[in-house]
Amino acid sequence: MATRLPGIFVAGDAANYPSKLHLIAGAISDAALAINSAKLFLDPTAPKTAQMSSNSTRFTERNKALGL
Repeated sequence: MATRLPGIFVAGDAANYPSKLHLIAGAISDAALAINSAKLFLDPTAPKTAQMSSNSTRFTERNKALGL
């Protein structure tokens, strides 16, 4: 997750916001948001949403090629 400091991102216990869930699942979600925010900070032209490997066309094609 983005902070007030440009280029600084946090996840898990370091993140604090009104709807924060203090659970492992919340930390995992925070980490995904932090990674996506960092990606956009480094490359503003990158896609605004990330893909998970379970629904990525690229991974599906590679798995088919591997016989999976």
